Amino acid sequence: MNCARRSPQCKSRSTPLASSAPATFDERRDALANGVRRASALVVQLLKLAHLDEPVATPRETIELGPLLIECVGDHIARAEGKGVDLGVDIVTPSTIHGATEDMRTLLGTLIDNAVRYTPQGGTIDGLSFLR
Repeated sequence: MNCARRSPQCKSRSTPLASSAPATFDERRDALANGVRRASALVVQLLKLAHLDEPVATPRETIELGPLLIECVGDHIARAEGKGVDLGVDIVTPSTIHGATEDMRTLLGTLIDNAVRYTPQGGTIDGLSFLR
């Protein structure tokens, strides 16, 4: 049976790779390294989320959100700068929450990571402030 008589997907299999594919060895290596970094970050996030599903009681404490937020933003500054994104934080009023510090760190880190990832180059991420 020839390809023309089969489904349209048959033709797409023989189509050359998209022109946006990395051409040089360095570009392919960098693309692979970026993919590995993204996959590693996703695995870490999924493991942390799986940990949250465990029935083990986590210690609850009073958490100062301002310092934790500043720390989490600091963890993402290099990536934001590398992308040309202005990442800032403004603590208007000191706030506290009762919970598990590591859980809150995971939540804030995931939110900031998504903000950096989906903000276009040259964009600004602001308004990360807490009010009572």
